Amino acid sequence: MTSTVTESEWRSVCEYIDETTEELVEFLLKFANKQSPSGHERDASDFLAEWMDQRFGARQQFLSEHRANVVGSIGGHDPAAGHSLIYNAHIDTAFGNESKDEWITAEPHRVYYESWRDGDHLYGDDIANDKGPMSAFLWAALAIGESGIELGEELHLTAVAGEIQSSPVDEFQGPEFFGTGFGTRHLLTQGGITGEYAVVAETTDYAIGRMECGLAQFKLVFTDDVEYWPRLEYPSGDESENQGEDGGHNGTFPGALHDACRAVLLLDEWAADYRQTNSQDFGHGVNRPSAGVGGMRSGVPYSPGHAPGKAAVYLTVFLPPNRRPEFVRDEVRELLTNAGFEPDIELYNFGRGYVADDQAVAPLVDTIDAAHGTVRGDATPLPDSAVVSMWRDINLFNEVGVPAVTFGPARTTEEYSGTKHRCMHVDDLAAAAKLYAYVALEMCGTAE
Repeated sequence: MTSTVTESEWRSVCEYIDETTEELVEFLLKFANKQSPSGHERDASDFLAEWMDQRFGARQQFLSEHRANVVGSIGGHDPAAGHSLIYNAHIDTAFGNESKDEWITAEPHRVYYESWRDGDHLYGDDIANDKGPMSAFLWAALAIGESGIELGEELHLTAVAGEIQSSPVDEFQGPEFFGTGFGTRHLLTQGGITGEYAVVAETTDYAIGRMECGLAQFKLVFTDDVEYWPRLEYPSGDESENQGEDGGHNGTFPGALHDACRAVLLLDEWAADYRQTNSQDFGHGVNRPSAGVGGMRSGVPYSPGHAPGKAAVYLTVFLPPNRRPEFVRDEVRELLTNAGFEPDIELYNFGRGYVADDQAVAPLVDTIDAAHGTVRGDATPLPDSAVVSMWRDINLFNEVGVPAVTFGPARTTEEYSGTKHRCMHVDDLAAAAKLYAYVALEMCGTAE
């Protein structure tokens, strides 16, 4: 494609980024060390809102007392010169809440609670997911403004809460537990932000992701008689004696907890077949949906003297794009019924996946391709299947008719103090800032 960005404009932007890369790193580390586990993004949101307001103007969109999006905009001086563009990334992180993390992480690794620099590597879960890519597009906007360039159409800079997959269930109720695009959905439906195109900034190893999976989360409840351990008739070694009257599952150890444990093993086998059956090559990437049990509960830790009569299993299933969750529910019910189980199956979280329309998204894809060639000197790679087989907020943009892709720098894994941690190289952070700047200049155009 023929670039509309002048050589002097591009040179000025690149020089600014090169000369201020250390300032970018300093900002990112300060921002990343404002802990923002999903449901508790307020401190990081306040910090970012103040920083953005001093440079672009910014406003917060409050989702609850402890959760807020941050939105800023530049450009709009000559709308006929280009297209409006949204840059989007999430403030919330999957880890950082010690009470929640206790039963997710085996030990409280530093990488989940702190961000730091070692040489040219930037460590911390907050950096890779997702404050690094976010900081890169903020620096791109800063470089454009400091270079004296006025964008024709508007560039919206959006930082959202509640992207991480989460949903209220059981006693865990209220806005603290809303996720799966909670902030972006508010942004688009009640926050007054719209655009002709959107880039969701995530680490993609410089690949362009045009699709993501949907998400379904199910609660499976197993019930059985309560058994007191001293009165339990332990099963013998004879398998025929250990079967229930119907030849089913209930002859080993009684109780719903043991039923649920055996069901988890069946679900693991089903999940492997589910991925293989539902994988699809779209030409621009292979979508490979996955599934797995991520939580269980039964009994009480302070009095485990009985075989519990109730147990719950929490199953996450990433759905093929444009599919609803009913087919998964039916497959799981059939699987467990055939094995002698009859759990109650409740869907408690669902978000639909989408593939961006090829024709509608083509101008954005072509521009990113051109940016990659200019900044990194080669063509954009095809995405790894994991990059396009999870939940990301491009689903919400494509749902409302805003052609969207996910695109961003590389994340890597390096050893620090004897443990491998996810991190980002300073060069990748600077390259991402240049890439986002180029895309903004080309898509939004410049004012005459």
